[in-house]
Amino acid sequence: SPCGSSTFLNAGKASSQGVELEIAYNLSEQLRVNFGLGFNDGELSEDAPSLGDKGDRLPFTARSSANIGLDYNFNIAGYESFIHANYAYVGGYHTDLAEQSEEIGDYGKLGARVGVAIDQWTFELYGTNLTNEDAISAADARVNSWIRLIPREIGLEIGYQF
Repeated sequence: SPCGSSTFLNAGKASSQGVELEIAYNLSEQLRVNFGLGFNDGELSEDAPSLGDKGDRLPFTARSSANIGLDYNFNIAGYESFIHANYAYVGGYHTDLAEQSEEIGDYGKLGARVGVAIDQWTFELYGTNLTNEDAISAADARVNSWIRLIPREIGLEIGYQF
């Protein structure tokens, strides 16, 4: 409403159908690839007076998502080491049945991590959102707030096993 309050109403019957595919494959003893793909079609099954019409997409429901990851394990001077890279995509969606809200989602995130274990110590250099994608990743319609992706982050993790 114009005064900033919100109301939640049951829209009646809805249906959602889709397909998801997950594949993990070892290309060699050291190299593994993971792949995922999802499609979702969620919509109202009947008219919901003053809320939406039969066939309207359900809010907070992305039609598509995908991810891919690569893991490579190897030894450096006899120490176990690894490289990991991943990319994830989330399709766009709206927060209302009428699709009049700003579309959120529709972004991709690239991440990577490289590490080595030396005796009881582990050293890992990592990066998240390496392309510094700026997108809205979630919303809370109850309080009209938006959550943005965390900007690019690069860090070092050091661990010790007792």
